Amino acid sequence: MPTSAEHALVDTSAALALVQRENPFHLAARARLLACRRGLSGHAAVELLSVLTRLRPPQRLSPVAALRLEETNFPESRFLSAADTKGLLREFAEAGLAGGALYDGLVGAAARKHKLPLVTCDRRAEPTYRLLGADYELLSPISR
Repeated sequence: MPTSAEHALVDTSAALALVQRENPFHLAARARLLACRRGLSGHAAVELLSVLTRLRPPQRLSPVAALRLEETNFPESRFLSAADTKGLLREFAEAGLAGGALYDGLVGAAARKHKLPLVTCDRRAEPTYRLLGADYELLSPISR
């Protein structure tokens, strides 16, 4: 992986797009991310392991294989500290975040904290990333 290249973080949607050839966003994710220093943004590291280990066979990976895939493809991940996370609870509540948007909030807040762009394929998460002031980029599928 390039050491002087742009550093970008990804959420779970972009991570899956990069590693799954059948994903409709795969070509866009490859074009955007292959030359980058890549990492998962906060909670997305746990989400990706969860998804990869619960897929239907034969796509399902063992926990060890999923972790290896994650460490190989996203070695520049960034996380929130315990203090950062505690401070976000009030911010999220006052912003009206609820349900799954709270987890999107953790992902967006990690990118914001580290001042790194967040690449996503998830239109549903976009309002949360925008609300938090995360620097995000929404990918569009590229036709094959």
